[in-house]
Amino acid sequence: MSKVLTSEEIQSRSVARNLGGIRGWHFGNKYVTFGSNESDGTVYVYDMGKFENPNEAMFLMVRTPFNAIKPTSVYYEEQYQLLIVGYENNLIIIFDKSGNKKATLRGHHSPVTQLQVLKTNQDNNDWNDKSTIRTKGSFLLISGSIDELKKNDVDPVIWQIEKSDHNETIYTKKITKLDNCHQMGITKILISNIYVTSLNKEIPVIISSSLDGTVVIYSVENFTNNFQVDKLTFKSLQKFNCEGGISDFVIEQGDFTKTDLLDDILLITTYSGNVYLYNLSDNFTNKLTLTKVHNSCESCLMDGERMLFYTGGGTDSLLKGWNAIDGKLLFEIDIGFITCLSQSPYKIVCGTQEGKIAVYDKIEGNLLADLDQKHSASVSHIEFMGNQIVLSGSEDGTVKFHILK
Repeated sequence: MSKVLTSEEIQSRSVARNLGGIRGWHFGNKYVTFGSNESDGTVYVYDMGKFENPNEAMFLMVRTPFNAIKPTSVYYEEQYQLLIVGYENNLIIIFDKSGNKKATLRGHHSPVTQLQVLKTNQDNNDWNDKSTIRTKGSFLLISGSIDELKKNDVDPVIWQIEKSDHNETIYTKKITKLDNCHQMGITKILISNIYVTSLNKEIPVIISSSLDGTVVIYSVENFTNNFQVDKLTFKSLQKFNCEGGISDFVIEQGDFTKTDLLDDILLITTYSGNVYLYNLSDNFTNKLTLTKVHNSCESCLMDGERMLFYTGGGTDSLLKGWNAIDGKLLFEIDIGFITCLSQSPYKIVCGTQEGKIAVYDKIEGNLLADLDQKHSASVSHIEFMGNQIVLSGSEDGTVKFHILK
């Protein structure tokens, strides 16, 4: 067994401090964006490639355009260089790369906590070249609220955002609301491409989860490079009903049948401690259901290549590793109330409510690094940057990166 790195041996540097807490987080290809709980509700965008010098890494800083109104969600669209922010007053504001306010979106009755972007295949292919910046074009913005008390505001809203190269004008249009998705607030929205057997093709989908225990998959049809919005259709493909509010879900590609054909796999965890695994490529078949594996499941991860998945418990303080084929428990570790998880090809990193960060081997659950006392309050966000650097955000008002060498 390799030597465990201790907190004293791991170099950690502050990216930002005195934030008063994290209000919204988006981890992109090149940039990380987070909102603050400061009185001026500032949102920060950092270039992760320049973290060695945090003063140079800060790419954009935007204060709230409202009096004492703070952000609730953030998204930096890297190709179009647009910052999208949801605020406590239920509005979504779009800023350009200089921090200028370009558009206001009205359509929610409670604060927006989920923001996702869907672009055409042409856009996605262009992003393979990380230097590609689009001066014009259109994309879809999907927004959602978690306010469970407002029953008329629990379904995702879809917007068209169009950027013109003439003075970088932004045009916006509310396309539709995905009605009758949920009965309670949205906990997560995810965009993915899945192979749908009934359609015999791969299509983009919008997946949303709710405190009412449902996960809904909507197909986005006629979504072509020409992007004719009037021809777009959104069709409910599948609705999963689970016991307990949905705490987390992930989509990964794996192989249930041990063939060369990869399956699109949906892993769902609930606040009641249940785990559900579905093969979306095989007519949305339920492959595994595990009940009460935790007092409460707070987060999850899946390694599709190894067909392993991981669940983070709340009050039972356990990290558990599982075989996705037969549901066999491989290991469990007592770490603390787990608030967030992330993975690299070989490692898992956990953040806890007590402010602790720990890194484990994926296969056997061996402790690789113990980052105790790196934060003085709950770790709200955790990300792997490659295999040796961990980025963390905390309710103590700091964002830090940690070098595991």
